[in-house]
Amino acid sequence: MSDKSVKVIDSGTIVIPSGLSLSKQDMVSHGCMNCIWKQHKMCPHGLTGKDFLDGGICQDFVNFLSGLVNDGDSMNVLWENYNLYVLRLQSLEDYKRFKDLQDEIDKIEQGEGDPGRLGDLEAKKNSYKLWWSKLNETVLKSLSKVVDREKRDSSGTTQRMTVQQMNILINDSADKLLEIEKGDKDG
Repeated sequence: MSDKSVKVIDSGTIVIPSGLSLSKQDMVSHGCMNCIWKQHKMCPHGLTGKDFLDGGICQDFVNFLSGLVNDGDSMNVLWENYNLYVLRLQSLEDYKRFKDLQDEIDKIEQGEGDPGRLGDLEAKKNSYKLWWSKLNETVLKSLSKVVDREKRDSSGTTQRMTVQQMNILINDSADKLLEIEKGDKDG
């Protein structure tokens, strides 16, 4: 761990620049052992399959995780952003496979390839389209929640009114309006 912005405070804890402490086990589990970059052939060290770096922790991955949070963010924000990133990668992979199958179907329809495979390819294409659509919907909902939270945070509004509080205010206002109307009729 040569990066000065990341501190190893003991053999089991890593502190990233935002101040969050990550357990070494989390880093090993999400890092080289089960690295999402390795699975998508994006490893900056060219690792594939069951290969992993000594110690199982990649500085590039630690720096990447550091970029997912801001000062004051919680561990939940880190893992929410990480999982959203993983969903987006998988969504892109599913969409790519969908497009590849469509290209293969187009070739068969133009007379290139085995027409007997057309039904199987159509079923696979529709399956990828369904999975991509569902996953993309989840990604968009998650992004929307993050954006809503960021807007709330940036506007300085930290308190939200509950439905119960709103009902109390409405009832109080209705009572006052009735009193005013009654006073107008009496006077």
